[in-house]
Amino acid sequence: MKIVLAGQFDRVYANALACGAQGQDHIADTRANEALPEKDRLLFHRAATLAALSSTVVTAPDWYPFEDRIEESQAALLRKDPSFAPGMALPREAWAELYDDAVGLVKAVDFLGSYSKRSLATLDDLSAPHAWIDDDSPRSLQRASMGASHAYLTELLLQPFLAWVSGAVLVISGADCHLLADIAAFLVEGARPRPFPIPDLREIGRLDNASVPGRVVNLGMEDVSDIGEAQRELRVQGYAQRLKSIFEAPDLTGVGERLELAMAAAPSPKARPRYGDNNIRVVVEDTDILRNSNVRVASHNKALVRWARRQFAPQRLRTIVLG
Repeated sequence: MKIVLAGQFDRVYANALACGAQGQDHIADTRANEALPEKDRLLFHRAATLAALSSTVVTAPDWYPFEDRIEESQAALLRKDPSFAPGMALPREAWAELYDDAVGLVKAVDFLGSYSKRSLATLDDLSAPHAWIDDDSPRSLQRASMGASHAYLTELLLQPFLAWVSGAVLVISGADCHLLADIAAFLVEGARPRPFPIPDLREIGRLDNASVPGRVVNLGMEDVSDIGEAQRELRVQGYAQRLKSIFEAPDLTGVGERLELAMAAAPSPKARPRYGDNNIRVVVEDTDILRNSNVRVASHNKALVRWARRQFAPQRLRTIVLG
C-alpha cells in the first residue's frame, strides 16, 4: 500500500527526518525530546505506524519554484490546459507551476475567504517555536519566505493531488480535513475554478461523527528507525497485508468490522503510549474531487480562465482520516 502523509502527519514525520539530517547518528527518540509537545508525540505515533504498515510513503516531488531558465518548448507545454488523470507524468516544471497555483489560491482564500475557528486554531499552532525543525532544505526556505501557515496550506492543497495522481491513499488528520473543507467551501460557494484536483471535504462533520469507525493497532513507534525494524517482523508484515486488502478494496462496506477482525493478527505494540486507548481510530472514505463545472470567471482574468479550462478525471480519492 502506498500512502501520502498530509498536513500535520507530514510535518511531524519531516521533523523527525530533519533531526537525523542535522548530523545525529539516528533519528531522535521522541521520548527523549522534552521539547516535543505531547500532541506531536501522538501525531508521530500515528504517522509512523501507518508508515510501518505501508510499502511506500510517497514523498513530495520537487514542486518548489526555481530560478532555472525554462526552454521555450517547456514553456509552451506549461501554457497548455492539462487534463489531469491518475498516473499521469508531471515534469518538474509542471509541479513548480502547480505550486505557484496553490500559492495563489491560498492567498485568495486569505484575502477573500475565511476559516472556521477550529481551522484558525490549527494555523495558530503552526507559528509555535516547536512546530518546525528548520534546516537548509527548500521547505524550510519556503517557510521563511512565505510564512509558516501559508507554506503549510500550500503543501496541504497539493498533498491530496499527489496521492490522487500517484494512486496512493491519503492519510490525514481531522484538523487538516477541516482546513481543506474551508477551502472547498470558498471555491464552491464562489463558483471559483480549481487549478488542480482538490478533495471535497465539506462533509467532514459526518466523518467526525462516524458511528462505526475502524481501529488500527498503534505500533508505538518512537523513532523513525523503528519503522524499518517493524517492517522486518513477520507479524507486522501479515497485519500490513490484511490492512492493504481492506484499505485498497473497491468496496468499503463493513470496513470497520473488517478492521476489527484484522486486529486479531496484529502485533502487540512495542511501547504503550501515554494517551489512553492505544488503538488508532480511523475513518476510511472515498472522497469526491471538485470539478471545474459551474464555475464563473471574468474573461479578462486570463489566469483563472486557464484554471477553469482544466479537466479532471472522475477518480475519487481514497482517504484515511486518523483520530
